Amino acid sequence: MRKHSWFKFNVSRWLGDQHLVLAGSTARGVLIDLMAIAHDGVPYGYVTNGGLPITDTELARSRRERVTTVHRAVLKLIELGRVGRTAEGILYIPAMVRDAEQHQKHVEHGSMGGNPKLLEKGQAGVKPGVKPGVKAE
Repeated sequence: MRKHSWFKFNVSRWLGDQHLVLAGSTARGVLIDLMAIAHDGVPYGYVTNGGLPITDTELARSRRERVTTVHRAVLKLIELGRVGRTAEGILYIPAMVRDAEQHQKHVEHGSMGGNPKLLEKGQAGVKPGVKPGVKAE
């Protein structure tokens, strides 16, 4: 379970994405459900339940829709690039996977003192405007 109950969601992009609008309300509904599941997925951004993939059949059952309807929606979302499928058949949300990778980079840089440009210069942990060797008050 993620430590946050929310995820980044750009409402303007969602409402203004003409490709997604043209995909139809079923595809949009399937996508938001996939995003919600992927938020708790392991790894983050993958449509899994306890690390096990969720099938189109299981997704259709949870949405109370026909498997063929959900399957068509998933294929449309893959075609639009909003959803991907691994070689093992696991669905994932590329934008969420990218966000998780970016977050991990921020965590790594933060554990080393923050700004990676300062790390290159050997100034990690030095605050701007403070001379090295002088403690900030």
